[in-house]
Amino acid sequence: MSVALLERSFPAVWSASFHEEKRAFISVKSTLTGEENKTFTHWKTQMQSAVLFASLLQKDRLHAYLPFRNFWRNIPRLMEGFYLNDLRGQLKDIPMVITGAGPSLQTAYPYLQQLEQKAVITSVGSSIAALSKELIEPHLGIFLDPNLEELFRLKQNTAFSMPFLYTPRLFPDCFATSSAFAGYIRSSMGQYAYRWLEEYMDLKGACIGEYLSYEALSVTTLALEIADFLGCNPIVLVGVDLAYLQEKRYAEGIVKSADNVPEEEVIETTDTGDGSTLKTKTAWLMEKRAIEDFCRRTKSQVIHASKGLAIRHTKKTSLESLIARNPFPIRGYIDALIHSRKSPCSVAQIVGFQKTVQKSIAICKKHLCVLAKNTSFADQALAEIALEKEPAYRFLFYDTKRVLQTSFPALDTKQVYQKMLDLVEKHQEMMRV
Repeated sequence: MSVALLERSFPAVWSASFHEEKRAFISVKSTLTGEENKTFTHWKTQMQSAVLFASLLQKDRLHAYLPFRNFWRNIPRLMEGFYLNDLRGQLKDIPMVITGAGPSLQTAYPYLQQLEQKAVITSVGSSIAALSKELIEPHLGIFLDPNLEELFRLKQNTAFSMPFLYTPRLFPDCFATSSAFAGYIRSSMGQYAYRWLEEYMDLKGACIGEYLSYEALSVTTLALEIADFLGCNPIVLVGVDLAYLQEKRYAEGIVKSADNVPEEEVIETTDTGDGSTLKTKTAWLMEKRAIEDFCRRTKSQVIHASKGLAIRHTKKTSLESLIARNPFPIRGYIDALIHSRKSPCSVAQIVGFQKTVQKSIAICKKHLCVLAKNTSFADQALAEIALEKEPAYRFLFYDTKRVLQTSFPALDTKQVYQKMLDLVEKHQEMMRV
């Protein structure tokens, strides 16, 4: 989820009133017909999407110290890998196949096994487990999740030499599952803490996914932007079903316990291209719209070789057309690119940044101690001004006060500052873990 995207495209004030509006709006039993019913359904879907985004954002900010722990532990990784943003246009006109983890992925296995020298096979998220089971080794992986689930998926990966791309929130132990170089992604999908790191390290190059909408919450949407950034054409989506097919969420070999469809999140839709009815959920409808937005913007052709929901502005076909292409040593070419673009970050820069973060967070704590106590008005005013000038406040705690006031409206100002102080101390704890 991108906090930066919120500032551009999502009215933060909505989150305060969403909870009551959601209950009232979604419980409405419409008796409308025709165009009126379509309008009602459209606004209901938009409201559900906005509620989900506001809820996810609020949780992310209230528990920001958890992804910060991953961020802190992953900082030294910048010395070891490569910087993806140096590779703009380096895969020009080479097809990229992005593999999601939906049930239709299984039908693509015979084709994927023939694409070693025809297309860049890119595994995103959970699909790596299914591909490994079929002995299909992707050329690239993209992994972003900050939790243990991502590690469990990668432990099932047998493609140990597969380079993968990451953002700083990735669960740190995931790096131990690969012997290949890992590539840092400078993208719009991230927290402002990453901008602090990138500014300090002077990491240049275009930001990937600059025009992503707030609905782009998944690794698949970022994978599309990466493919476009690298110049890949066509871009093929496989296993990106965005729906439950035969009551299943994943392809065989992936998280079987999650196959059951939770009734509370089910939405029935006929937006399938052939008029049939499928079960989906709000997050997938958001992802579908984000993909369609990307397809409108890109100059590359996007092929939808999945089942499930229809995706506008894509060409519906199979992977068979790629097999006839002339072979190209894709794996060796990518390996050469990676080794020629090693990370520009040094040990001295890493240590310097870590010391800067530690010092700035400590200063924030000192000012919040003043603000949380019954000190004079002058001391309070000076502490607040000094706090807002600190880099740690601007990059880590810039919206913490507003989020706390929205989440806990009964708290007075000093109590809000005390909760901010608690969060700052938790960030300090994460640096010691």
